[in-house]
Amino acid sequence: MCKTIQDSILSGTLSYLTGAVLLATGKPKYIWLGAFVLVIGTMQWVDATIWYMKDHSIPTKEFTKYAVVSVLLLEPLAAYLGYIYYSGNRMPLYELAYIVFFISITYTWQKNCKETTVTADGYLKWCDITFKGVLNKTFFIGLLFFPFLWFPDVFLRNVLMVSALVLWLYNINHEAFGSRWCYSFGLLDGIILGNLALRG
Repeated sequence: MCKTIQDSILSGTLSYLTGAVLLATGKPKYIWLGAFVLVIGTMQWVDATIWYMKDHSIPTKEFTKYAVVSVLLLEPLAAYLGYIYYSGNRMPLYELAYIVFFISITYTWQKNCKETTVTADGYLKWCDITFKGVLNKTFFIGLLFFPFLWFPDVFLRNVLMVSALVLWLYNINHEAFGSRWCYSFGLLDGIILGNLALRG
């Protein structure tokens, strides 16, 4: 999700640090958010690995096909399972939407994955595949952030919702829609850590 291996490692480290701090609080709401941040941060390490492979002329297709899809599937799942953990409730319609997402992305990536390329603006285009169409991109962002509409910390909930909107608007017309979030999530990690430091 970053333009270089160094940025990917830095961003992944920051996300893992943020996630670990959130989990260490022992508070259910922060465990929910911490698990989500850890999964998001994992994509940075996947990207770092892809950058390393590309720098050393190692084929990326098989690694990308499984590693990237696994993390993409885990991201909304972490958000939703965190919601269940905190609230004790389930959302059947969300679960149905997730099943559609699971089948669609797994089938598409297994069928169409090629070597990962780099877009003109320097981001990885995983498997040389992009999320096509506004509806698909909106569906993914919605699936990722929808459970946080019930996040109990009003400040962080608003930060997450604004982040979702900004990420959607900023990346909607870019072919590397899924891999342009590195620096945005670095800022989000900083806000989360600052909030914890100030408010506990």
